[in-house]
Amino acid sequence: MLSLVAAGILSVPITAVVSIAITPLLWKLEPITGMELAGHSGPSDWLIVALYAVFVIVLFLAILRLSRGRGTPSGPGPKLP
Repeated sequence: MLSLVAAGILSVPITAVVSIAITPLLWKLEPITGMELAGHSGPSDWLIVALYAVFVIVLFLAILRLSRGRGTPSGPGPKLP
């Protein structure tokens, strides 16, 4: 649960920075896709929510992977003399 909360909190600034950074790309993609991807002040709300969801999932999985890499291995291991 703590990993999910951490991923949710860390995703907020990451989403903000990435959203601002990709706005020029979104403006160029609007005529191609026929969808409004960005307004005058930045990406559309639905796109920001989608990016946030992606970053939460990616960060959550990364935190889980990193946390499982530390500590003692589970299960029986070789017996030390």
